[in-house]
Amino acid sequence: MKRLKNYVLLVFISAFVVIACTSSKSLYEQGNYYESVMRSVEKLRKSPNNKNSREALAVAYPSAVNGFLDQIENNKNSNIDFRYTKEVAIYNRLNGMYEHIQRSPASKEVIKNPRKYYKALDIVKPKAAEEQYSAGLYLLDQGNRESAKQAYTYFLKADKF
Repeated sequence: MKRLKNYVLLVFISAFVVIACTSSKSLYEQGNYYESVMRSVEKLRKSPNNKNSREALAVAYPSAVNGFLDQIENNKNSNIDFRYTKEVAIYNRLNGMYEHIQRSPASKEVIKNPRKYYKALDIVKPKAAEEQYSAGLYLLDQGNRESAKQAYTYFLKADKF
């Protein structure tokens, strides 16, 4: 049993090291633009002249923004559950990239005008709260304990918005 635990621990640590060592350029090539931006900015904080991080940030940031805005547009054109809640999450990620870049002088040299989406987020948050609240009311009307517990979760999310 102890041998199995050690093996599982070794596999977990190895996986963590592989993930931690993934470069921002390879993240970009894999299509993970958001993580590529965040990793590039972190590397530029530590090493402002890192050429690979500068290049990765220059291509990943526009791709990440366009990808997120496409997701929002697709959500608007489809009939999905919790559309506004998903938009809030996307706008939070967009604003997170903006803030991350703003805190790094080297990143601000690469991305001259990062966009912020606080106004759009302020418009969407009340709608997300309303959809969470409505879902909670619907579940509360079901009249059973499990539905009431899930409704409580929706009410908490609505309150956060």
